[in-house]
Amino acid sequence: MEYNINLKRYRELQSIQHNRCAICNTPRGMQSSKGRLCVDHDKNTNKVRGLLCGSCNIALGGFQHSVDVLYSAIKYLKLNGNT
Repeated sequence: MEYNINLKRYRELQSIQHNRCAICNTPRGMQSSKGRLCVDHDKNTNKVRGLLCGSCNIALGGFQHSVDVLYSAIKYLKLNGNT
């Protein structure tokens, strides 16, 4: 396992999250070709935050793991229609 997480901790997170992505709630395997959730971690501390589907993991990286950038994206969608 990556990011100082062992299999036991990974399975604990799976159980806590009911085997779903922590962001979109998609069941494990529905978005990942490997059928498993990605380990999300803080880039500065390497602390594990939770498990994400591949799409949310990529999206979070695209938003630079920044709350400010995410808020800007939300504002943009609200102003321009969420279609």
